[in-house]
Amino acid sequence: MRMLRRAVLFAALLLAPLSHAAELGALTVLSSLGQPLNAEIEIRSLKPGEEKTLAARLASPEAFRRSGVPFSRELAELRFSIGRSAAGRPVVRLTTARAVNEPFLDALIVLRSDAGSRTRRYTLLLDPKGYQPPPAVAAIPVPSPKPKVAAKPEPAAPATRDALFGITPAPQAPEPAAASSRDALFGITGSPETRAAEPKPVAWGGYVQNTLAYDYREPKHWSRGVVRAQLGAQGGAPGVKWKATVRVDVDPVYASNTSSDFYPEAVRKDQRSDFFIRETYLDASLGGLQWRVGKQNIVWGEMVGLFFADVVSARDQRDFILPEFEVIRVPQWAVRAERFGEKFHAEAIWLPSPEVDIIGKPGAEFYPYSIPPPAGFAQTFNEQERPPRSVKNSNLGLRASTLRSGWDLAAFYYRSTDVNPTFYREVVSAPTPTVVFTPRHDRIWQVGGTLGKSLGATVAKAEAIYTSGRKFIVTRLSEPEGVVPQDTLDYVVGLDFTFGRDTRLNLQYFERIFDNHDPDLLQDAREVGFSVLLATKIGTSLEPELLVIASANRSDHLVRAKLGWLAARNWRLTLGVDVFDGPVTGFFGRFAGNDRVYLETRYDF
Repeated sequence: MRMLRRAVLFAALLLAPLSHAAELGALTVLSSLGQPLNAEIEIRSLKPGEEKTLAARLASPEAFRRSGVPFSRELAELRFSIGRSAAGRPVVRLTTARAVNEPFLDALIVLRSDAGSRTRRYTLLLDPKGYQPPPAVAAIPVPSPKPKVAAKPEPAAPATRDALFGITPAPQAPEPAAASSRDALFGITGSPETRAAEPKPVAWGGYVQNTLAYDYREPKHWSRGVVRAQLGAQGGAPGVKWKATVRVDVDPVYASNTSSDFYPEAVRKDQRSDFFIRETYLDASLGGLQWRVGKQNIVWGEMVGLFFADVVSARDQRDFILPEFEVIRVPQWAVRAERFGEKFHAEAIWLPSPEVDIIGKPGAEFYPYSIPPPAGFAQTFNEQERPPRSVKNSNLGLRASTLRSGWDLAAFYYRSTDVNPTFYREVVSAPTPTVVFTPRHDRIWQVGGTLGKSLGATVAKAEAIYTSGRKFIVTRLSEPEGVVPQDTLDYVVGLDFTFGRDTRLNLQYFERIFDNHDPDLLQDAREVGFSVLLATKIGTSLEPELLVIASANRSDHLVRAKLGWLAARNWRLTLGVDVFDGPVTGFFGRFAGNDRVYLETRYDF
């Protein structure tokens, strides 16, 4: 009987496949919080020729529900491709076209091939630049009790081919298993259903940052000394997640007596201190939709250095476009409903009380209008005006996206109060000829689209936006309000190259086309520009970066060079220079006297 059992097992082992479908291994995150995602998952146990049929994707929302894993809206931005790591090993690449600002994301990843499929849960942990987690505490080994002597059992049938023929394999050190989720990482146990019913622990985080800036052109002076402190918390209960964030800015430069030599009192009062409610919202699932209600960043497009399809965000323009986008963006009070499918994502938004750009006061370093008045005229500015807060003046938007053959395609419609101000003009002849400007925000509508595709180590992106209802300044004094309506088409195309693990090159070409161009506009009928970003890492702590944004119509450009230093755990120092050049009517040239050097110190926690 024993010989028969051995013969049957021998036949089964010979007929069994010698290998199984490829499997997902360790996850490596190569990007930081606030950057487009760049991560790799190791592919293990590949059969010969199987790599040609490999494909990876996000599991369906239904699979997330069955597994008890919350489906986050940020997961809809994930794009997958099969490639090779720097060491030449097969990997699944995970990328996003836009920056990821959530510190962790739970994801179910599916790997398929002709040999079968595998699904595995991962937690993507995203740390701020320069952040280093506290050192792990080594576990104290517990002595194992001495084994008891038991009666010798009857020999069992061999379970493997080696055992059948008496082959003893060489001992192998066990491979440490990668933590496939935040639960595994922190030792959380229990079924998904049990964990879903438990309240989420409150997670705290934030940063403290100081920026010192010195204008080195005459008249030389300190232009910034701001200290920013941001604190946020997030947690949840069954079926609901929440987030609350506040930020305080204090700038001693505008509180000192010496600043009165350069800035009017209104400017010093405006930029001396600020309190901001940042992203503060509730997330919930209801009626098959994902809902987010509260103050939130809604980012429909993101390119390097400039805003194109990012039409929903308001911005703090008092430092122009120089700070990081996470500092510039002003979250909007909004109701947001989204539906996620396996290859599509649709959302509708309503902004009952929309925010507009914060432009500061006349005489500030980067006040958006700096053109001198005509000879013989004085010039004054009224306070910024905006439409009354009402349902009629609320903002509405729709956006849909899909994934087709690796192409991430999206289209949107947005009816809004323009976040950008238009400077309406009035000419007063007596007692002193004066040009009076009033910044107002027009009602506009926009349609547009975005696309992106991962091409291995290169990501291609493009955005296009048609805007109707916006008004632009004209030079003729006979125009009653000094502005005329002009419909525009803006588009931008870009390529983002990654070399190795630490070098990035981004190239962008952009253009604005005026429909029925008015000859007295300050801009040409076609405004063309380009940008180049080169960033790398030297050793383990130095990160040089160069950004150039320029117009092709005229000599109008911005050059930004900086060197980041990861000085210590969670500490980052950045030394840089910003150079503006161009005519006073240029996008950058209007700030040609504001060239500066700066030092930024940041601590993340």
